Amino acid sequence: MKKILTITVFLSLIIFISYKTNIKAMDWNPEKARQLGSLINQADKYLNGDGVPKDPVKARELFEQVIDLGNKSSKHGAYDSGSGHAYYQLGLIYEQGLGVPKDTSKAQQMYEQAVDLANNDRAAFRLGKMYETSQDYNKAYGLFAKTATIDPYKKEPIEALKNIIPQLEKLSEQNNAQASYNLGQMYDLKEWNKEWRDVQKARKMYLKARKQAFEAGEKQIENEALQALELLETLSRMNPQPWKR
Repeated sequence: MKKILTITVFLSLIIFISYKTNIKAMDWNPEKARQLGSLINQADKYLNGDGVPKDPVKARELFEQVIDLGNKSSKHGAYDSGSGHAYYQLGLIYEQGLGVPKDTSKAQQMYEQAVDLANNDRAAFRLGKMYETSQDYNKAYGLFAKTATIDPYKKEPIEALKNIIPQLEKLSEQNNAQASYNLGQMYDLKEWNKEWRDVQKARKMYLKARKQAFEAGEKQIENEALQALELLETLSRMNPQPWKR
């Protein structure tokens, strides 16, 4: 019965993903896509001074038009990639004060939209740096890891991940279960951590996270650590070779 239920849930998920994908495809309009592409190209040129006088105010207006047009043209996210790029560039404009007063709060909102809408890796990295600056190292870890997962060959997020290990270790010593879990993830089998992955450390941190989460009543982290630990043991039994550094 349990096996049948699992298969049913799995098939339902496939059908749902297929439905969402087809809806996006049906909502795609080549003319709207060309229009959005043209606006993005113009906005990028004004922001960077590429073939036109540098004008961040004009660039901001055009990026806002991209978002507005994307929202009006599709109810199902067919143009989220273009809107995500626009939100990312707006984040830079507000973070750096390009033609507007610097506004880190507004920049953060723009980056969050870019990540939520389009999984924009550059926005995730900038957002991670903001959380690192504010010493929220758990959130910084999540965003740096997202960026590294999207592009495991990009140096900046990998260096950023390495740099916050000492901060996560301090939090772990202060009974922060989330930090311990994140350290487990840091040492777990990832495409981006070939330099420092370590099965023994990953196992140790997952066990520590489970204990800390149990004592603190943090059920979600406790369950996530257990699942990660079980997957770790399975993978290391199936193929121990990747763990050898």
